[in-house]
Amino acid sequence: MISDTQLTEASDSATLKGHPVATLETGHAIKAGNRPRLMTSILFIILLGSSLLYMAAIRADTFGAYHDDGIYVTTAKALATGEGYRIISLPYEPAQTKYPPLYPFLLSIIWRVYPHFPENLTWMMMLSVAATVSFLGLTYRYLVEHGYAGQGQALIIVALAAINWRTLTLATGVYSEMFYAAFSVAALYLAEKYEKRQKSWMSGLVVGAVIGLAFLTRSSALALLVAVGLYYALRREWRKCLLVAGVSTMFVVGWAVWCNLNRTAVEGVNVAYYTNYLNYFNEVVADLQTMKNTSRLETLLSMVGGNALMLILISIPVVSLSLPYEWVLFFAFTILFFAAGLLRSMSKGVRLLPVYVISYVALHLLWLPYVAYDRFLIPLLPFLLLFLLSELAVLVSPVRKELVSGGGIFKRLSAAFIALAMLLSVGVVIYNYGSNLRAALTSTYSSKARGASTENRQVIEWINQHTDPSDTLVCYYDPLYFLHTGRKATRSLAMKAGVTWQGHQELIFDIIDQNQARYLVCTSSDFENEYQPDLRRESFSLLVKQHSERFVPVFESADDHSIIYRINHSD
Repeated sequence: MISDTQLTEASDSATLKGHPVATLETGHAIKAGNRPRLMTSILFIILLGSSLLYMAAIRADTFGAYHDDGIYVTTAKALATGEGYRIISLPYEPAQTKYPPLYPFLLSIIWRVYPHFPENLTWMMMLSVAATVSFLGLTYRYLVEHGYAGQGQALIIVALAAINWRTLTLATGVYSEMFYAAFSVAALYLAEKYEKRQKSWMSGLVVGAVIGLAFLTRSSALALLVAVGLYYALRREWRKCLLVAGVSTMFVVGWAVWCNLNRTAVEGVNVAYYTNYLNYFNEVVADLQTMKNTSRLETLLSMVGGNALMLILISIPVVSLSLPYEWVLFFAFTILFFAAGLLRSMSKGVRLLPVYVISYVALHLLWLPYVAYDRFLIPLLPFLLLFLLSELAVLVSPVRKELVSGGGIFKRLSAAFIALAMLLSVGVVIYNYGSNLRAALTSTYSSKARGASTENRQVIEWINQHTDPSDTLVCYYDPLYFLHTGRKATRSLAMKAGVTWQGHQELIFDIIDQNQARYLVCTSSDFENEYQPDLRRESFSLLVKQHSERFVPVFESADDHSIIYRINHSD
């Protein structure tokens, strides 16, 4: 028999294997069999509330604010209409050999059922909602069943991840991150389950296939493949390592072969940006080499160092705590908690989760500078919160002990001061979560996107009425204009330039000539997601005015925020 005292002192973090129990505030014990049911009910409420929150926040007029969502829908349309996996918005219609095809394929199913654009956007956004809720539910099960967190701690992690405004943004848009996040957690869960309890080779095939599907959603899954293979190798599970790695590698090789067979022969500005990660990366590196007058190795090391600073030291606290970027000193303090939590998890033996987190972050250090670090980290958000909360729990324990032990007055005052500081920090984080979520729901974060949408509607209406369907547009929101007008379009920005854009403004003439463009579209929201957007708009506008013989204004919005130029081509 277990006494009431023993029930009261039972740990909240006990697992199912240890017959978890809990107590009510009144001191009456909850039976062990009821606790899992209670936790499941709370999880259901969190997931249901998240679903309702995301559905309420869906706004189809924010579509196109970023470039990726437009490309995803363009390729989905191509698949749905039998044109193959191609970027049909571009004049030369290249095969899409940059983004893997699984997510656009899922979108294409919606396009087949609801072929009317933009009315079908809401259904595509609902698909992201479903993926996000699946990600949250799978995360809870993974953390609890594999002993990374107790049920109560896992519920806190899932709830915080759900209401993070960045999660909300991706959950209500047309982006692949949440699908990748769901696949990645499913792969982690199955991989550890296969290592611990399952011997069947069929289970290994399933693990490899799920990793492969994650890769066909986002190339970032290369980190997942490496992490699972390394995990099995470190635990000397060689057969499982070879089986899982072999199956998942088949997906990678299959995609690489298809890309090689369908690579475009077209050359020009932005071709690599649209169609090839590696070629685009090489273009940016070469550009930075020229600007800084450094060797390739020095340039690469500089990029890795910059990414380490932004991705690890700054973006991890920003994303996890929903803090403004100005709180630099707070970043330096909180990053110690993440590092300590990661090291503590690694000290318990070879675990898959820390291996995956390290592999994922390391992969993204080897990428371009000044990229969307926030989006990269969302699939890791619950795990970052896990490391943070684990260290906070370690810190709380001795403070609570000093407060209740009845020790010396100075020890108790010190403990009280630490406790107060921790409460203030937690209060700040909760305030930031709440205020940023409220701002997102009231569309503060999407106000510029809504403004862009209003401008775009005026431009789109004029294009549909006054241009020929065979005309090609040069504009910042090229896939958006294609989807609304049917006119081929290409971007008005030399993407390879990056931070060196000021020396590449005149590449716009190459873009125009290579695509035989007929109209140039300029709006006040152009370059909004780029480095130094205001300066870019001003510089671009000045360049156009300096070449008035080539750019003839044919439309100007009532508020003077949007201008369409007819392009005169020189012989």
